[in-house]
This record gives sequence, C-alpha cells and structure tokens, in this order.
Amino acid sequence: MAVKSYRELDVWQVGMDVAEACYHLTCSFPKSELYGMTSQIRSAAASIPATVAEGFERELHRDFARFCRIAQGSLHELETHLLLCVRVGLASSGPVDAILAQADRLGRQLKHLIRFLKSEPDDLVWRALRRSRSGSTRHQAPGTRHQAPRSVDR
Repeated sequence: MAVKSYRELDVWQVGMDVAEACYHLTCSFPKSELYGMTSQIRSAAASIPATVAEGFERELHRDFARFCRIAQGSLHELETHLLLCVRVGLASSGPVDAILAQADRLGRQLKHLIRFLKSEPDDLVWRALRRSRSGSTRHQAPGTRHQAPRSVDR
C-alpha cells in the first residue's frame, strides 16, 4: 500500500501524540498562564505535526527537508518551555519527563528523515514515500512505516 497521506507517516503520528500530551498537561496550568506558557507550549507542540504535514505536500525533497528542520526548531522550543515549566513549578517532572521522552523519539525520527531526504535525488525520495509497500525497501524513507492513523478516544 502506498503512502498517500502525511497521516500515515510515523513522524507525524508521534508529533500528534506529543501535541496531545502537551494539551493535557497544560489543562492543569493556572488561568494566569493561559496567554503565557499554556499558549506557548500548545503553539509549539501543534506546529510540529502541522509543519511535517505541510512539508509532505511539497514537490521537492529539499522543501520537505526544510519543513522538517523547521519542525525540529519547534520541537526544541517545546522542550525548552517544558523544562522551564518544571523549573518554575508549573508542572511536575513526571509528566514532563514522559513528554520529553516522546519528544526525544520524535527528534531522532526527524533527524533521520532529514538525512534521508538530503541523500536521495528528488525522484527517488517521492518514489520511496509514495511507492507500493510490496516493493523493495531499499529507498524507504525513515518514519514512513505504514500504519493506520491513531484515533483519540477520550
């Protein structure tokens, strides 16, 4: 089965998991932080999978790689906000450490995907991303293992 949508990318799915966890974490923040740290964390977290999705629809691999680098920047911004929340007492280290572990996995996935996108000619990248799963995996992009999008039933 061909990868037809950004929603099938592992890197997008993990990004959504991180964003969801951040939304749940910030629900317990004081109302005085609604336009401060809550807004900053939610914005940074949501921009990671959104940027991956936007980049996936670009025609050239170098454009997709550029969007993945932007997503990396948002990820590091998010990690910094989360660490600051622990330091100033807005959140305990337990939930934040769990999100940071997911963020670490996501960072590695983005790094590998960028490396792949930079190493292959444009036509091979898109063939690898959109090709049939029954073919060779020689040029399969990291973070593109097919699986159904995760649903949120809460």
